[in-house]
Amino acid sequence: QGPLPLGFATGGAFARINGQLDWFSGGTDAAGLLALLQPGQAVRIENYMRGYDPATLSSLRGFPQLMMGLPFETAPALADVGGSGQVDVINNEDTSNVVAFAPNGSLVPGWPKFTGGWTFWTPAVGDVYGDGRNEVAVITREGYLFLWKTPGRASLNQAWSYHQNDWHNGLYGTDTLAP
Repeated sequence: QGPLPLGFATGGAFARINGQLDWFSGGTDAAGLLALLQPGQAVRIENYMRGYDPATLSSLRGFPQLMMGLPFETAPALADVGGSGQVDVINNEDTSNVVAFAPNGSLVPGWPKFTGGWTFWTPAVGDVYGDGRNEVAVITREGYLFLWKTPGRASLNQAWSYHQNDWHNGLYGTDTLAP
């Protein structure tokens, strides 16, 4: 059966992966959340990145994937950071790291990245240097800003502004770019 990850102070994001629209979100295993109601229980709380096909509500192949920490107050960013030409799933965790999963659920080579401080909120991904490659920016709870260069292609980015598009309405696929 596997784990039953539930959203806990997290959000989700849509992206087209392998030609279909998919949904990704962090989650905490239901058994771990129930253990919080019974103090003194020696139960490991496990956190996962979930990937679903919204049309069938079934998990994507390779998901859910175990994560190091709680994806607290964050939603995944979805962009190519591995240079494979495919959309990767990038997420902050409360264990001082930023993780990136490939579309098949495996870790993107070179990830996770470690910050030494609690990372939360959604990572920002875009072409900071104008070289056609994505950079990933995160901030820690302590206020430190981290920026990593990646081989990922910025031309594949499906969201280019806060809340998906230039109108900031959160509607996936809405063309809001000026002609």
